[in-house]
Amino acid sequence: MNDIFFIIPKMCDEAYILKAALDFFGIESETTDEPDITSIEYSEKFTTGKECYPCILTTGDLIKIAKRDYKNYKQVYYFMPTTTGPCRFGQYSNLQKMILKELDSNIKIFSPNEADHEFYNNLNIDGKLFFKIVWEGIITVEVIKKILHRIRAHEEREGESIKLYRDSLMRLTEAIRRGDNILDIAKGVASDFKNLSYCKKIGSKPLVGMVGEIYVRLNDFANDYIIKKLNTMQIEVYLSPFSEWIYYTNYINYRKLIKSKKYKQAFINRIKNRFQVKTHYNISKIFSSIIDNAFEPPIKESLKHASNYYDIRLEGEAILTLSKTLEFINSNLNGIVNVNPFYCMPGTNAYALLLQVKRQYKNIPMLHLFFDASSENIDEIAFETFVHQVYSNSKKQNN
Repeated sequence: MNDIFFIIPKMCDEAYILKAALDFFGIESETTDEPDITSIEYSEKFTTGKECYPCILTTGDLIKIAKRDYKNYKQVYYFMPTTTGPCRFGQYSNLQKMILKELDSNIKIFSPNEADHEFYNNLNIDGKLFFKIVWEGIITVEVIKKILHRIRAHEEREGESIKLYRDSLMRLTEAIRRGDNILDIAKGVASDFKNLSYCKKIGSKPLVGMVGEIYVRLNDFANDYIIKKLNTMQIEVYLSPFSEWIYYTNYINYRKLIKSKKYKQAFINRIKNRFQVKTHYNISKIFSSIIDNAFEPPIKESLKHASNYYDIRLEGEAILTLSKTLEFINSNLNGIVNVNPFYCMPGTNAYALLLQVKRQYKNIPMLHLFFDASSENIDEIAFETFVHQVYSNSKKQNN
């Protein structure tokens, strides 16, 4: 009988990096399938419909796998991080524990908080090496994804760019399992994208920024494949990355540690953040000749954009949505797509503030989308109108 098995929900492709890192350390794991309509159907039996969309999808995915046989393992964990603040994300794990108990499943919820340092101890692995591998992998996936969301708007043969992206992701995860140098893999991937005949066309089409709640914006099924739809209309997309939340939690935790006079922990926080920033820079630099948005600005600098609209002490995703939107506007992007779940309080707050931003920046088209378990979440007329406005705005800016 094996000791431990991890199940990782498929929020985004970064989940494959976590699995590959666990494989490297000899810890067996699997990622759930991409959420689909059956995720909603399973979840409906245990939820009221008032829960936010990410809760419904992750719960449905959990229920689907809860009926599998994991008797060969002493401990089976479903990875569901928690958090603090106004978002109900921190309550998902409590609901899912109740459901697993009702289903008489041997799966347990593993919920490290963003400020929890027990993660590595619980796994009995080299925490520093694990962190290094995962972070390098996550940033590499992020930058490759940035290229995909821009180059796909120019592809000459449908499906060619997504195939190269998936092949690159597979190469990366296989390299992590072997313990290979991730930066060397990144260089090879960058070379492959450069060899595409239409790579140099990046930047010649309108570019829109995509912001919003982290799960909905990063999961293709949850946002009804909005990025692919925009790419099909020959519009490039700049997706606000997963790492944004990591840097934000680092920043918030540092402020709290200083306020409580825990200076040693605050120093460790800064060292960790400095490593992350340096790694991010080194990997982004490899791809900087392909796209002009390979680098991300420091989180403190990004948050300054929202200081006139939102008090940073309130915390949560609303300020990230607001600050990234203003950053996009100041970078002369041609439009903004804001995606959130229905019943999302931070998303509703951000939406109200973005209406004020739109009044101030009258030339910027905005498409606000709220998603739930219903079959149709994107108004086609609103989508087509937005596309037209984006092209008009791009033409004005170029003139």
